[in-house]
Amino acid sequence: MGVDLYAGPLARYYSGEWETQAAAWARANGVAFETVYSSSPPNRLSPDESAEAVQAFRTRVAPKLGVLPQWSKASDPYEIYQLRAEGFSSVVLAAALLHRPELKRPTKIPVDIQEHPAVSEASTRGYYIGPMAAFEAQVIVPGEEPRICGETDCRGGDVVVVTLSVLQDAVEAVRVFLGFSAQQLDAILAKGPPESGPEIAVPAKTGWIFSKPKYVQDEFLEWAGWGLACFRACARFAQDTGAAIIRDE
Repeated sequence: MGVDLYAGPLARYYSGEWETQAAAWARANGVAFETVYSSSPPNRLSPDESAEAVQAFRTRVAPKLGVLPQWSKASDPYEIYQLRAEGFSSVVLAAALLHRPELKRPTKIPVDIQEHPAVSEASTRGYYIGPMAAFEAQVIVPGEEPRICGETDCRGGDVVVVTLSVLQDAVEAVRVFLGFSAQQLDAILAKGPPESGPEIAVPAKTGWIFSKPKYVQDEFLEWAGWGLACFRACARFAQDTGAAIIRDE
């Protein structure tokens, strides 16, 4: 499963005028590509419908999120980052562990982070609002006041919306907690996602060949670093261009 981060104009996103990294690579290399959805495909809006829906969305969230600066326009550039499910889960768990210093940080990514006490007890212990909510928000919009709200998006779906200020604070808090420097996160982003994964059996004439994955001593930290680098890159792009950020699944 791919979890992508889109940073760019909201109107461009909802009208479908953008490509995932995989689609862009396939187009550039002349390879046939088709996106398969686990449920029904998203409802794309026409450019005019999208522009109107974004303006209505801004009008709805502005009273809840404070003074909002200019957002990027439909024709402005965008960027996409392949966060991956492992990167997303690791960053959310790291954000939860910020509030639970008594819990040991795992070296392996839990099969289901919702079962980890740092995540499962977040609401009852009162620390869900903050870094965790920033990373789990579906929409991040330009805004300097650290605010969060629930709203319906441009397609009528229920979403959590946070300002860019909230995401920037979350990225910095988790960066310090995990011990990454800004330079290290830049290097991680340039290198790409970790190569670790399950052992794969490949059929061959002589039987089955098992492709052994790269051994990673601290899988959780590697993926958390990747996820954090992706969020940080999106936040920097949004700060520079007035882009919104969508967590596209």
